[in-house]
Amino acid sequence: IMKRIGTLLFFLLFFSSASRASHLLGGEIGYEYVSTTGTTHTYRVILKFFSDCSSTSAALPLLIGATPRVSLYDNNTWINAVSLTYNASLSDVEITPVCPDEASNTQCTNINNPIPGVKLYVYDGLFTLNGTSNNWRFQFEGSISVGLPLASNAGRTPLITNANVQFGNSLMYLEATLNNTGGPNSSSNFTSVPTPFFCLNHLQTYNLGAVDPDNDVLVFSLVPARESLIVNAPPPSDIVYNPPYSATSPVPAAPGTFNFNTMTGQMNFNPNAAVNSVVVNKVDEIRGGVMVGSSMREMAFIILTDCPNQGPGGPVINLENANVDPTDPSLINACEGTDGNVSFDIQATDPEGDNINITTTNLPSGAVVTVSNNNTPNPVMNFSWDIGGVPPGDYLFYVNLKDDGCPVSVTQTIAYTIRINPVYKYNMNDTVEICRGETYQFYGKQYYATGLYDTSFTTVKGCDSIYYLNLKVNPLPEVVLNHGNGANEVGLCPNSQTVLSIINATSGDTYQWYNSNTPIPGETGPSYIVNSEGVYWVAAVSAKGCVDTSRMIKVVIYPQPDAMIEPLEGGRAFAVKQVKQRRPSHWPRFRL
Repeated sequence: IMKRIGTLLFFLLFFSSASRASHLLGGEIGYEYVSTTGTTHTYRVILKFFSDCSSTSAALPLLIGATPRVSLYDNNTWINAVSLTYNASLSDVEITPVCPDEASNTQCTNINNPIPGVKLYVYDGLFTLNGTSNNWRFQFEGSISVGLPLASNAGRTPLITNANVQFGNSLMYLEATLNNTGGPNSSSNFTSVPTPFFCLNHLQTYNLGAVDPDNDVLVFSLVPARESLIVNAPPPSDIVYNPPYSATSPVPAAPGTFNFNTMTGQMNFNPNAAVNSVVVNKVDEIRGGVMVGSSMREMAFIILTDCPNQGPGGPVINLENANVDPTDPSLINACEGTDGNVSFDIQATDPEGDNINITTTNLPSGAVVTVSNNNTPNPVMNFSWDIGGVPPGDYLFYVNLKDDGCPVSVTQTIAYTIRINPVYKYNMNDTVEICRGETYQFYGKQYYATGLYDTSFTTVKGCDSIYYLNLKVNPLPEVVLNHGNGANEVGLCPNSQTVLSIINATSGDTYQWYNSNTPIPGETGPSYIVNSEGVYWVAAVSAKGCVDTSRMIKVVIYPQPDAMIEPLEGGRAFAVKQVKQRRPSHWPRFRL
């Protein structure tokens, strides 16, 4: 008898220590910042498991009160490990998406029931980090609990068929990273309930509903599921996907129906085969262009072949001060500085006429959502947001549409992005200078006066790009000559001279004097001494490059007059008489 008992105990110890009986549909890992004391930093790591109630009734008790082991690494250096604490208040909770009438008919209530079931289990533990690193890693490496007789490891559900995941040989591996060189960080929270059931030949959506407590920019990706063949023995390896499936294309989908948005995490697909798929979402957090952390969720997608219930949905309608992007119906484009609220409605409908409940998460600050006729077959959600003063950027929020269909209800989590596009302003501070008398052509119009002018162009996003012309008209240089009171001709006596000069010459202007059209070498001042005949003028160039010319002045040299003395008639005195020669009009008349 003792021998039989000993043999039985051996087998119990052996199989319990190597058990992978948890049969997990999925799991996720993240963390939150707690405190800092000196150079040490405390973080709480949160680990969640989603258990397949249909696998075995022996699997679920192994998760109750379990102490999963998570290791802390700095890069590839192992620091320590912490056994997490079971969170009883949040655990052993069924999250199967069934209608109230079928709540007792899932396999979480009785493994022989016809409806598959899912239960949630939550664990957490505190880690102390000494100093800073750009690559702290919290790694779950497969150990769910230690100690006999309830030792258990993280075995995946054998329902998975898109990859080589064999019950008893594959341990789930999950990882979250932290870069605290720039300060503390908390990983993003996943607000959507990870219900894994999808319907064959029905359009499906999936979204984590990720919300970041630090308002970091989130970048989403699909990554390979990883496995450890020996518990707590890293490094893990990527699982092998069965062709044609891969980490980035993990689900069966009709051609052209699968798409994944890296900016919102939205996955859409129409499953066309009953292939159950392991899907792993990773969320990176970016702050100031630097990655400060990441978290992940793995989930098995179970494709149901008999789905009497299709998911609710609804178009975006009645947009004001915004428009739907033509390439993405969940992207709403608005313009920076828009007067009046950006608003739109989502008119929800359900193919079976089920009642629909609409909720939202992660609304932008100041945005208001109201739902009329909620929990009826035709609720309408109104979104309204005054974006005056809101800087350009992408603002992500989630709309959850849940029907009350039976036996399995459907929840659609859809990510909507309000993209506030900048109004580009070009050349407002750049000045174009011209000279008086010139014109400047600006997008088909001629401008000749100092001022700020603009023209607008509508971009493909519906926002105006404004191009500015900041025009300055510079004055022409001063070129008024002093000579002749406006006369166009100046006469000189032989061997005499006169001075031509600019009245009110401006410092900084440059000059060039001309005789006819020939520049006079070396004469570049504001005045010029003339002692020979010619047609004289001056060109002036201002410091701004503006050019003007003076009037032309003709200089004439008159010859000396011939004079003779002859008596006046009647014996009177003598007089001087001009003979033959022309006398300039300004010469004086005189008598002797």
